[in-house]
Amino acid sequence: MLLSDLIYFIKENRYKGRRQSFQLNDEGLRQYLVWAFNRNSLLVVSNENGLSGVAITYALHKPYDGYIRNMLPQDEEVSEQEELKNELCVMDWIANNKKTRISLINQFQARFPNWENQIKWGIQFGQTKILTNKYMNLLKGIN
Repeated sequence: MLLSDLIYFIKENRYKGRRQSFQLNDEGLRQYLVWAFNRNSLLVVSNENGLSGVAITYALHKPYDGYIRNMLPQDEEVSEQEELKNELCVMDWIANNKKTRISLINQFQARFPNWENQIKWGIQFGQTKILTNKYMNLLKGIN
């Protein structure tokens, strides 16, 4: 898979669903994806037809303080120890079908093995939202 394939997929699918994902211009999107790839924060699902899902999720450097800007990716890396205890951010997410959504959730849970004990944040409609364990598990079962 090439970076250009991933960018094309995102541009074609960013407006599907209940909110816009990956709200960046071309250069910003490219840099964001490279950042996520280099930090093991990029989750990707493909099938026989090509890409079907992508998500970016990462550990925050410090607890969320009410300012969305402080949830944005940082250049400084988070240590493995910090990843096990820091709050998590599920910043962007596109899943074209149930199977892809389940695969992304499984990747998230494997990537962050302590996820059930960590606070998880997302942004929906410009507002932060806590993603509870119940919600994360329900995503696997939604049709």
